[in-house]
Amino acid sequence: MVPSIQLGLQGAITPFKSPPPDSKSIFDFSIAGPLAGLLVSFLFLIAGMQISSSMDLTDANQLPAFPVGMLKMSTLGGGVVDYFIGGGTLMTSAPEAVLALHPMAIAGFSGMISNALALLPLGNTDGGRISMAMFGRRGAHVVSIMTTLLLCAVGLAGLDEERILLVYTLFAMIWQREAESPALNEVDELDFTRGVFGIAVSSLVLLTLLPII
Repeated sequence: MVPSIQLGLQGAITPFKSPPPDSKSIFDFSIAGPLAGLLVSFLFLIAGMQISSSMDLTDANQLPAFPVGMLKMSTLGGGVVDYFIGGGTLMTSAPEAVLALHPMAIAGFSGMISNALALLPLGNTDGGRISMAMFGRRGAHVVSIMTTLLLCAVGLAGLDEERILLVYTLFAMIWQREAESPALNEVDELDFTRGVFGIAVSSLVLLTLLPII
């Protein structure tokens, strides 16, 4: 697990106990859990924000305070929050400011970040396995390097103020870099439908982890 002061424990090392049958099996196994978690977390965020926005001022003051800086690290999650609070409040607030949010909204936002991180194509994380299924071992290695450089650039540019992306990248480079167990059949390529689906999920991950500028 990789520790995060803001979000607790993120990610897990889940090595294959036996060689998977083929690339399709790797893709399906790796994408199912994080994608389901991401979608359920999104629904939790919406439900939590609906509750938060319907509360009167007295009840809202009893809600936990969540840092705006965290919310701004996700274009998708932060956009949902800003939609419900209205008036572009999130966009104009300083990163050190806080917003009172329902625990369900906080759980939903945190879950979105956690599951999106798991889908990043780094090492042998779920995202790394998806990349290997789509591009092969050599292609996945290139994608992993490019992703690492991109995340480091985001951090150096000051867009990752909470340092969550940099910490997760370090976690993947140290604890998730072992060679994955080869599939019994690595000759057959991934089918077109799964390829398109993988690209669509990658776009969703990008929206979730791309900071609000």
